[in-house]
Amino acid sequence: MAVHAYASQRLRARYAGSVLGEFWLVATTAVFLMAVALVWSMLWRISLDDYFAYFATGFIFYTFIAGTMNEAAGTIIADSRLYLNSKQSPMFSVFAHIYRSMLSFAHQLVIVLFVALFFASTSVAGIVTTFFGTLLCMLFLVPSCYFLGMLSVRYRDLLHVIHSIFQILFLVTPVMWRIDRVPEAYQAWVFINPVASFLNITRDAFLNLPVYPEAVISALLWTLFAWLLHWFVARRLEKHFTLWL
Repeated sequence: MAVHAYASQRLRARYAGSVLGEFWLVATTAVFLMAVALVWSMLWRISLDDYFAYFATGFIFYTFIAGTMNEAAGTIIADSRLYLNSKQSPMFSVFAHIYRSMLSFAHQLVIVLFVALFFASTSVAGIVTTFFGTLLCMLFLVPSCYFLGMLSVRYRDLLHVIHSIFQILFLVTPVMWRIDRVPEAYQAWVFINPVASFLNITRDAFLNLPVYPEAVISALLWTLFAWLLHWFVARRLEKHFTLWL
């Protein structure tokens, strides 16, 4: 309940005084997606309906996954006042941050629903796969966001490095381009990127596109690795993190 109250308060503060609030983000995202899809579909000479469905759902899922990790780098620093005079675990900020991202993602699902109704064909199996893929993604995000947040508390310059990495990550993740356009010999290498793996088991499953076994294995391995890393380093980092704030 404390996480819900704190995350909701931060979200309301961001849109204080706005009539539409979070739906402004939905409206601007929808305009951006349509403009990009229109231009790129003409440049690549492909169907606007197919490309808009692929790019729009991919961008929304990518923003949720990569955006949550990118912004996590500064979330513990932003909440430093919560920890200076208490023994609160930094996991509180991580859970509040992920919960806030989930609320924003839930608003963006309006666009995904619009795509499903007018631009794409999906199936019950695809929706179920997407649901479980999203759950696995959230399981991965918890330790990943914690680790990025704590590292940024200790090494402040990492904030800029992490932001730069995620800018490059957008280009090497199949958001605007399709995996089947990559030469078959190199397709498996795409899934070294964890965001690409999660995108395949969420967006591609939703659109009834092939879900690659390599993507499923990669997503499971990255999640296991993230939790093992959290188990090994969390207690050591929390011993001193208030000194770094």
